[in-house]
Amino acid sequence: MSRGQGLRRPRSQSHGFLIAHGSWVISLQLPSIAELMVIFCDNNGAIAQVKESRSHHRSKHILRRYHLLREMVGRRDARMDRVTSAESMSDPLTKPVLQIAHAQHLGKMDLRNMSDWL
Repeated sequence: MSRGQGLRRPRSQSHGFLIAHGSWVISLQLPSIAELMVIFCDNNGAIAQVKESRSHHRSKHILRRYHLLREMVGRRDARMDRVTSAESMSDPLTKPVLQIAHAQHLGKMDLRNMSDWL
């Protein structure tokens, strides 16, 4: 195991953490957020793991407690949808992108230069 592998949380755990907390907030029955939580993901494997009810020989190493996503989707508390890499808002924060794509992402996130505020 390399040094970097021990520091990163597997994607299924990160999504599970996100859905668990989102579901808790929804359970407060606030009228403005009482609808279905949608998680956008660009990983086909992660989406297939959540939607597939049967176990696969490649996923045997995943403990049952990390199947929280599958439970939440099954209870209709959350839904996972595919988003392409070009549409992903997190790409400029995690990957090198061209300047044109970077400017488009900044516009989608409503981020501007400080000089534009004045």
